[in-house]
Amino acid sequence: MARDGRRRAGARVPDVPVSGLTLARRIRLWTPVACYFAAIFLVSSQSVPGGPGPGWDKLAHVAAFVVAGLLALRASHGGWAAPRARATLVALLVAIGYGGFDELHQALVPGRNASLADWLADAVGALLAVPCSAWIARLSSRGSGLRVGRGR
Repeated sequence: MARDGRRRAGARVPDVPVSGLTLARRIRLWTPVACYFAAIFLVSSQSVPGGPGPGWDKLAHVAAFVVAGLLALRASHGGWAAPRARATLVALLVAIGYGGFDELHQALVPGRNASLADWLADAVGALLAVPCSAWIARLSSRGSGLRVGRGR
């Protein structure tokens, strides 16, 4: 919606300010983000990483942080909504910041090390989540039958 309360031309999803969400709704939106970050933390706490071989490692980082970015974008926008600058920036800072934290955490794990290249791959994944999120929001607002958590 425009600042004067009228609907913008072409806007399909109302621009609901996140500040208007109840605490319970915010908790429901951010809990998946926290759980996903906890899962990443547990995996990266393993001394001997059992994952993809050389070369595939960066792709795994990108894929993991596309998911992290999508979850953070959904939470910061109050659901699947057309991207808004401030909420998108918050989501990117959360996802990319966590990627940096995870790399620092790995420096403390025996047999692991921190890698700037891995953190950059995390950032690329989070950034790729923005157009994916916009696509999901567009599909869910069209009534395409795609139900993606448009709750209370």
